[in-house]
Amino acid sequence: SSIYEIFLDRPAKIGEPFRLIIRLDASRLEGLSDEDISNLKIYWYNEVMERWEYVGGKYDRTENTFTVELSHLSKFALLYNKKLVKMEDIKGNPTEDDIYRLVSISVIHGVPKGDKYYFEPKKPVTRQEFSKLIVLATETPMATMYNQKAFIDVRDIDPWALPYVMSAVKRGWINGVPSEEGLYIQPKRNIPRSEAVTILGRL
Repeated sequence: SSIYEIFLDRPAKIGEPFRLIIRLDASRLEGLSDEDISNLKIYWYNEVMERWEYVGGKYDRTENTFTVELSHLSKFALLYNKKLVKMEDIKGNPTEDDIYRLVSISVIHGVPKGDKYYFEPKKPVTRQEFSKLIVLATETPMATMYNQKAFIDVRDIDPWALPYVMSAVKRGWINGVPSEEGLYIQPKRNIPRSEAVTILGRL
């Protein structure tokens, strides 16, 4: 679609989400399969990162409209992203659009099984996995130097997760768990929701 820039002509605070509706001429959808149409989503342009990021939206076949609720002003467009990795197990999930927002900026990659990818929404998240999520989501530079002896169980951190965990530790987002022997990072312990909320409050 065209690019739509939404802005206010005077200072104001947006208190409630507002609705953006993009209507396409029916002729522009002719020849598209249901799958193609389902891949058409509204994106916003992140000028800081210079990229289009997924917002989502619902398609109304009767009205030929794509609708999404927004909470910020920006440039928006209806796009077809062929590179977006589709997750096989989140269709209809209430957080589907939120998940794809993270997929679109490469925070979430999914679990490959054959030629398909799965999000596994009911699978618990470990402390090392959560470290990766918050480091990537905040575009935090990766730690390149860190104290290998900072935690007693540092060897339990998977090699792929080590820079993410140490980056989160360096910024005070993830803390060690004290014991008589010293600090444990417990990288493979499942992280409860209360702890995740506490960590997000530190970002």
